Amino acid sequence: MAYIGKAPVNGFHSKQTLSTDGSTTTFTLDFTVADETALIVSVGGVLQEPKVAYNLSGGGTSIVFTAAPAATDTAYIQFLGQAIVQNLLDLSGAALILDADNDTTITADTDDQIDIAIAGADDFQFTANKFSVLSGSNQSFADNTKGLFGTGDDLEIYHDGTNSYIANKTGALKIATETSGIALTIGHTTSETTVADNLTVTGNLTVGGTTSFGDFDITNVGSIALDTITNDGTDITLDSSADIVIDAAGGNVEFKDAGTLQLTIDMDGTAGAQVIQLGVDSDDLVFNQYDGSEVMRIADDRAVYFFDKGGEKISSDGTDFTFNSGNDINLTATTDINIPSNVGLTFGNDAEKIEGDGTDLTISGNNINLTATADVVIPNNVGIQFGGASEKIEGDGTDLVISANNLTIDAAADIILDAAGNDFQFKANGTHILSIVNSSSDVVIKPIADTKDIIFQQRDGTEVARVEDNGTFNIVDDKLAIDGTAVTVTATEINAVTSKATKGFAIAAAIVFG
Repeated sequence: MAYIGKAPVNGFHSKQTLSTDGSTTTFTLDFTVADETALIVSVGGVLQEPKVAYNLSGGGTSIVFTAAPAATDTAYIQFLGQAIVQNLLDLSGAALILDADNDTTITADTDDQIDIAIAGADDFQFTANKFSVLSGSNQSFADNTKGLFGTGDDLEIYHDGTNSYIANKTGALKIATETSGIALTIGHTTSETTVADNLTVTGNLTVGGTTSFGDFDITNVGSIALDTITNDGTDITLDSSADIVIDAAGGNVEFKDAGTLQLTIDMDGTAGAQVIQLGVDSDDLVFNQYDGSEVMRIADDRAVYFFDKGGEKISSDGTDFTFNSGNDINLTATTDINIPSNVGLTFGNDAEKIEGDGTDLTISGNNINLTATADVVIPNNVGIQFGGASEKIEGDGTDLVISANNLTIDAAADIILDAAGNDFQFKANGTHILSIVNSSSDVVIKPIADTKDIIFQQRDGTEVARVEDNGTFNIVDDKLAIDGTAVTVTATEINAVTSKATKGFAIAAAIVFG
């Protein structure tokens, strides 16, 4: 057929015969078509239903049968049309009209700029390296449709039908202003903003409302400025690997119970003093052990109690200092308990007192009673004086010396002298004069000074008898009696009697004088 101009190349009504083998389902088409309905397909003399018996693939370049045609079947394709590719090489700024009423266009009438207009208004714009959504327009993404950013789609922005996400896979996700001094607002005045992972603030963090941390920890805090810390009904724990420092520029640290002031530490109210003050009148300040047992109490009556609020306390009236004890007061010191010179300990009143002047110690009282369950120990060569040095009791660790002008020993019952050395010594001004000695249970009375006698006298000094230095027992005349009857004989008369009588008298004398 002859044509005016170039012959058409659209391939209308062309026929293609297929070589079937009973296994091949995909065949390459001679012409590219846009839809399955652009083909009439016959297999074994039976027309095939488009999109049921066969479909297109490869952008309309191949036909795919649902079932492979048999090798004995004659198969062919009749082309009703062909996909036409039209190349628009140069619009020169003219609008490409896309819809039926001519108000949706793509235009490039400005150099290096493409405008997309919908319903007669510019909505989107392309410029070099930039795509813009213009004022009044939006870019809408369906649920779970993501806006992907980065070479590896590292940043995703999407909504899953319930929550919205800005998800970052690589590097840091920065929500920031690149110009200093421009504020960044996250959230709404009535909405909550949740940080599900770690949050680092390199500048200052200002909280205009209430900050709630739930039951989670606040760690590694440098400096924090707060007016009030409240909790959700549980405990608040401050845990530091080093020190916990409370710095109150106002000078007071206050402790409250349900809003009521209970205790104040006042650090600047009194110069040179740190004051601990209770906040409730009539309350006491109590110090307990770990198990709750009371150790000490500073009571509202301005006294310090020990163990409990009983009889053991320390108090002062501004003049006198008073110790009260329910039982004993025990003073235990590893060295000395020092009382200044001329300051005494009084018992009952000033009449009973112990006081020292730095040299001497004075114990004064009506009667001084020493009661010890063991000994009252006085060091060696330290004496007890009575009135002065002339009246003294002193020991050197071996001997005890009692010195006095006159020494009186007065006992309501007996005076018992017990000398384990078997010798009772009598001295005069340090000179040994007489001893009474135990000799195998015999009692020996002997003078110590040589040439001296033992003299027996009456109360008025009248001599009765004498044991002389020569061993003679001399009885004064008229001073001998037997059984109360005076013996009036003289020594001459005694010597004149018979030997037998002499012996009898000697026996009688021995009986009388032992």
